[in-house]
Amino acid sequence: MRIHFHLILFGCFLQFMAISHSQNTYFYKGSIDGSISITCQLDVRGDRCQGKFYTDATKEIKQLSGKISGSSIWINEKNQTGELTQKVFRVKIKKNWDELVGSYYDKTYQSSVPFKLIRIQETENLNKEMNFKKLMAFQDFINQFSNKVKIPLALYADSDQNSIRSMYLGVESDLDELESTLPYYLAKRFIMDQVPWPVVGPLDYLNVDRKDYHQQFIYYRPIGRLFFNDRFISILLHFKYKNGWDNYDIMYAINFDFTGNYIDSKEIAKGLDIRTKNTELKERINSSITADFTVRLRGFRQIFERTTSDPPSYRKNKRNISQRFKLMKNGTYRKENQ
Repeated sequence: MRIHFHLILFGCFLQFMAISHSQNTYFYKGSIDGSISITCQLDVRGDRCQGKFYTDATKEIKQLSGKISGSSIWINEKNQTGELTQKVFRVKIKKNWDELVGSYYDKTYQSSVPFKLIRIQETENLNKEMNFKKLMAFQDFINQFSNKVKIPLALYADSDQNSIRSMYLGVESDLDELESTLPYYLAKRFIMDQVPWPVVGPLDYLNVDRKDYHQQFIYYRPIGRLFFNDRFISILLHFKYKNGWDNYDIMYAINFDFTGNYIDSKEIAKGLDIRTKNTELKERINSSITADFTVRLRGFRQIFERTTSDPPSYRKNKRNISQRFKLMKNGTYRKENQ
């Protein structure tokens, strides 16, 4: 009897584990017909699934409802009011839900196009529910960074020209050739309100007023996409401000998860010239990014201080900068020994 009782308990345990395993939420990014970008959340409950997806081209959120049969799913598309449309996803599950491939079929025209979705790995901020309203704004944000940055990459601050230049694969380019400025509402939402940079000097560049934000005075400029995988996207952002003596010329590599949550960032090029009443700060940082995404920083930070003695004297403090960081798979930067 005791053995029989234990077997019953063990069977109940296995049944519970099977039920638990069949209840999962997955997040995907991919495209329809290789060109229409979509982001999808799919809730799996036994042999049923439901969810929603966002299409970048139409900026619409649509609902999904389907039935699972083995490694196949037939998913019906619904509009925002919950009514069935004439389109369905014919899905094949691959690599234990890491990939969904198949065809997007239109019943009206009896035609289909291929689609492919890659699973986004969950982070602390992306667990059980995707904020699709934030996703829509973030998609607009990353669309600003349409250029793909070539690696290996070298960036250096030009002390004579007060500008940052890039060099990749032996080709040199001036970043000022990129004329676009990041729209204020996107810079405010995803940079100023999220990124915890320490503010240097009198300008609070994480709290720029809309009236001051324009290309001739102060701006954030999108450069391109540095890196992306199934966990995060890394973008290159250029910040510039010049007013008299004060000059801010900084390049950042910033990492976000696929719903726009900030992960980590690193200054990878800098030209600072800042003057206050009794001090002058000059800082230069140059960098190189290798094929394995090791970031090497070199430069200096120099401060001139005017003493309050009579007559006044000056003290010079100069510190060299030499650091190396590794871009990790979760989107953070790990400092490495030289």
